[in-house]
Amino acid sequence: MSPLPPTTGVRDEDLPAHKRMKWSCAGLFVGASPPPSSVGSADALGSSHHMSSVSQVSLREVLSNQDSALAVTAHLHVKEERASDVVKESSALALSPPVLLKIRQTPLPSSEEEIQMLLNQMVAQPSNLKPRMPYSGTEYGYYTCEVPASIAVDVVCAHMLPDSVADEEARNKLHEKHVLRNTATPTYMVRETPADYLSAHLPYINDIPAGAIAWVYKILAGEKEKERLLFNDKDMLLNVDPKWSTHPDVCPSDNENKHVLKNHDSTKNLYCLGLCHRLDVKSIRDLTDEHIPLLSHMLDEGTKRIEEVYGTPRNALRVFVHYPPQFYHFHVHYTSVDGVDFGINTERAHLLEDIIDNLKCDGSFYKKANLTCRLGATDKLWKKFQNLSG
Repeated sequence: MSPLPPTTGVRDEDLPAHKRMKWSCAGLFVGASPPPSSVGSADALGSSHHMSSVSQVSLREVLSNQDSALAVTAHLHVKEERASDVVKESSALALSPPVLLKIRQTPLPSSEEEIQMLLNQMVAQPSNLKPRMPYSGTEYGYYTCEVPASIAVDVVCAHMLPDSVADEEARNKLHEKHVLRNTATPTYMVRETPADYLSAHLPYINDIPAGAIAWVYKILAGEKEKERLLFNDKDMLLNVDPKWSTHPDVCPSDNENKHVLKNHDSTKNLYCLGLCHRLDVKSIRDLTDEHIPLLSHMLDEGTKRIEEVYGTPRNALRVFVHYPPQFYHFHVHYTSVDGVDFGINTERAHLLEDIIDNLKCDGSFYKKANLTCRLGATDKLWKKFQNLSG
């Protein structure tokens, strides 16, 4: 991965074009809007600040540093604006509460045109290609080459949620949750029995503030993420997941332009999310044979709509549910089998077809089953499980 630009005091417009950060949407809440060419708008996101109003970014703490992804907390220095009768005037810089920045290298180019541009960059300067070990190969020449990198940054800022959605305590808990989730930490496997679920996991769920999933209810109500909507009926809503960072800047509901989405090169990174409208299903532990029609509908209708819009057939999709989930409102993940290799670990991802079959065999299967959970050492749920054995 090419070195990142310095994070303190750097203005995006001061960087060369190939090193400018692409600010994109995060799933919870975006504290700053993406550029005008990106899907969505500041108004649609409900954000009170634009990225253009961020003057500086000050690094606070590095949470994790992997091969192709970096998670840090930082403070945004925001130019506050006050309205006058004539214009808005900028006042002194205001320091934001801590925000979470998830920085990653964008996927390699996929179209022939983009690949050719990359190859051209490789040989633009003879000094770009440098020999590397082993130097004595008789059949091959080994070289290394550095080319400009494209960086994407997700900005997750729970502190910008309005009071009508979450109070200060809820905002602090949301920020802490996302910081913990993105902090490098040892992970452990827990074999959760039904009794463990009732004694530790369910109380953990009940302690989660209502504001933690207020964003889900806004999506279901059609107030947020309209630009990502693929399908909505009385049972489910299907939209484009923000993790599909290469999705073209075309709304799936834009009937005039959505033809460009069909068989687009970016479908190798396809990632969609299905939300059920029922509020009483938080995870697979709540599922019984009563829910088989709902689950079958989410499987059939979700894959059908994805194929209609993107041309990706059902047998090229991985449709699954996480346990434990990232948030406790029942949802289904739809991803490309070929291009998406994250979030599919065997100890966490449960294929939706397998869930349906299990419930057909035993309508109370998930009330009785022992389920494996992978938890981080700093996860509050892990600590609750430890208390059971202590």
